[in-house]
Amino acid sequence: MTQYIARRLLISIPMLILITLVNFIMQNLAPGDPLDYLVPVEVRAQLKLSGKDIETLRARYGLDKPIIVRYVVWMGQLVRGNFGYSALKGQNVSDLLRQRLPNTLELAVLSLLFAYTWSTAAGIIAALKQYSFLDYLLTVVSFTLSGIPQFFTGLVFILIFAVQLHWLPFAGISEPNAPFSLWDHIRHLIMPVVVLSLPAASQLRQARSAMLEELNKEYAVVARAKGLSERTINVRHVLRNALLPLVTLLGLSLPTLVAGAVIVETIFAWPGMGKLEVDAAVTKDYPVLMAVTTIMAFMVLVSNLITDVAYAWVDPRIRYT
Repeated sequence: MTQYIARRLLISIPMLILITLVNFIMQNLAPGDPLDYLVPVEVRAQLKLSGKDIETLRARYGLDKPIIVRYVVWMGQLVRGNFGYSALKGQNVSDLLRQRLPNTLELAVLSLLFAYTWSTAAGIIAALKQYSFLDYLLTVVSFTLSGIPQFFTGLVFILIFAVQLHWLPFAGISEPNAPFSLWDHIRHLIMPVVVLSLPAASQLRQARSAMLEELNKEYAVVARAKGLSERTINVRHVLRNALLPLVTLLGLSLPTLVAGAVIVETIFAWPGMGKLEVDAAVTKDYPVLMAVTTIMAFMVLVSNLITDVAYAWVDPRIRYT
């Protein structure tokens, strides 16, 4: 297992380099000039900047170099642990990441736990009540929730629970200009967590299928013949085996979760990595944009490795060499 993990980590290095290279090229080929955000046209007119002054500014921020040269310089700084400096925000990018990353991790972890708790539980119930009204109802709910775009769900939640009912705050991480309150923070978390977890409704069908497959296997039939109760069979034997494919789906769902976080954080003004990425994309803030995409790519690669290790832990028959 140790050799397998080391090999996967070594493979992840060129993958991460390729991801960052593609992102860097795509961002630099996108329409717009980042200098327009650093020094707006009206400011240039007021300061009466000449073409030579503009070129000096472009050279100062390294925008006059070819794309590949800029990428090599950026990668050299990254190896040293330096994500660069955001001239637009007036901060080191590392400081911005330290401020935003915990908020995104909190939202993502809670959403992941909530999503797989309710979807797996509902899938197990649907399997145990096969072809019942409850089974059909949960199936309809699964297809409906997994098919609704998150931006639409988020807006509906804000309209109902924040605007009309006034039950929950519609934006932010806490009440502005107020001392920190755990209950207030939880209230701000509820809608983003629920909206971000709704696409996991599709896992309900996976959990149902996995549970039904295990219920009909020979070991379950033998256990019933020995007189074991259905509760014992389902909890001690069937459930653990049924969770095996769900472990894989758990890891594969992280890219979807990361993409969803960008939408959800923007809708609810949640000060996380997703909101930071959107703001950086709008203003062409390359250092911030590259830092966020690199961190998110790294999180996806690590989650895939953790999924493989967890799969081997759940199923002792699996051995990686």
